Amino acid sequence: MHWKEIWEKYSAEETARMETTPVEELLEDIRNGHYGQYYSIWRVVARRSSLEEAGRTLFRVLVSDADYLIRYHCAAALLELSGIEDMQPVDLSGDHGGVEDNIELVRRALEDRLGPMPCGNGDPGNPVSSLDD
Repeated sequence: MHWKEIWEKYSAEETARMETTPVEELLEDIRNGHYGQYYSIWRVVARRSSLEEAGRTLFRVLVSDADYLIRYHCAAALLELSGIEDMQPVDLSGDHGGVEDNIELVRRALEDRLGPMPCGNGDPGNPVSSLDD
């Protein structure tokens, strides 16, 4: 079996498990730095939750020291939930110029809808636990 087929098989299994997990439990996993192995949690949270439920948790990961691909997939979920259509996930997670400005724009848009957003970086092993609500 080709590596891509293996990845897709295990990713589908992870997604199926997460689809039956309560959203609050998925968000708690994210807050504890447990994201799964196939980036499924971000797609499931975007599909099954609301910006009000997940926005702050996702923003915390976005501004954390988490690895690039985690922040990228998190950004995709956050953009989907927020309805922001003029940015791509890489605009919030990449290492090119302008990312900080884009994050600030998203922060302001989220604050307009949800109230104050957390700021700062968390511990890379548990990126969201050290950020205040």
